[in-house]
Amino acid sequence: DFLASAPKDEIVKVMLYNNKLTGAVPKSLLSFDRMKIFLEGNQITQLDQEFCDKKDWMGGNVALYGCDAILCGANYYNEDNGRQTSGESKCDRCRGNKVMGAFECAPVSTGPLTVRDILGIFYDEMGGDSWSTNINWNEPDVSPCDWYGVYCDEEDDVVDRITMVDNNLKGE
Repeated sequence: DFLASAPKDEIVKVMLYNNKLTGAVPKSLLSFDRMKIFLEGNQITQLDQEFCDKKDWMGGNVALYGCDAILCGANYYNEDNGRQTSGESKCDRCRGNKVMGAFECAPVSTGPLTVRDILGIFYDEMGGDSWSTNINWNEPDVSPCDWYGVYCDEEDDVVDRITMVDNNLKGE
């Protein structure tokens, strides 16, 4: 553990941005109370939900913006920081980004669209972030059949209908 001797209750600043780090952010970092960790611009694919509870991290921004204060999630980006730093500097939607902490919107793959891709486009075009209920939508580890309003054939998990009555959809 490269931070084994660092004080756990003081501000610890770790600058690891723009490297080639891959995988998950190590859970061992959860032992720090007031960390400022800069991981954007890497190939990070997982940030455990427990990090979102570290309210004093990132100068208190985690209390305000959740995990986005550490890294924008996959399918999001922030061109200035790769993370949310203020109410105006939010993580913007981008279907092509497969890693966390991206500075730019990567193009969507040119292969055939999956059901997840199509439903994701539907979500974006219909203002999904503003829906009355959007439970599980675009969650990477949740089957689209478990997204709010999506119904699948029980035998083969194929989407057979979407029901979004009175759910504040907006779009064309």
